[in-house]
Amino acid sequence: MQGPDAFLPAFEPLLDDEDPWVRALARLQLGKMRIMLGQGGRDADAYLEMALAEFLALGERWGISFALTELADRIATRGEFARACEHYDQAIAVVTEVGAIEEIIRMRSRLAQLYWLLGDAESSAAAMAEAQRYEEGTQTSWYQLATVTLAS
Repeated sequence: MQGPDAFLPAFEPLLDDEDPWVRALARLQLGKMRIMLGQGGRDADAYLEMALAEFLALGERWGISFALTELADRIATRGEFARACEHYDQAIAVVTEVGAIEEIIRMRSRLAQLYWLLGDAESSAAAMAEAQRYEEGTQTSWYQLATVTLAS
């Protein structure tokens, strides 16, 4: 690829792929790339929303959470913090189902920031406390794993 504009057309053939997961991922990446290249706007949002719809139809948890967090961050840039919080809450619920603890910590931290920006200090503190609770559990798990591994 010789320049930024070459990235976007590279995803376009995948938008019509027969595999619905490939189509959804192409939409997600196309939306994300448009944002990264400064071509965000409502077109980028539309790609992210279509990706979310396809991942929801598939029940594909990783894609659902990825699309929800990308959309939440887009919505937050417009100052719609309550809607952004709703998207993050949904993403956290999906990621919690699959047990991706590292993602939960990151998402809850961002959710705390969004609640703070919304002016909801109580919800912000609760989200941070939850992130810290998961963080402490992760440290304990890594410590236990290392202890068992070293003892072997």
